[in-house]
Amino acid sequence: MSNWDGQLDEVRRSGMLVSFFPGDMRVPMVAPRDLGEAAARRLLSGPDDTGVAYV
Repeated sequence: MSNWDGQLDEVRRSGMLVSFFPGDMRVPMVAPRDLGEAAARRLLSGPDDTGVAYV
């Protein structure tokens, strides 16, 4: 989501978002806020909360 910021003016002007991905390709994305919230939960969890956490 944040990586598109540099193209906002052009998108507003042309109505098109240029991408290297095909238009119908699904790309999983996570918002920075969601990552921050997941990190905060992990930091506040107990010491036995180990392993990989998928967001």
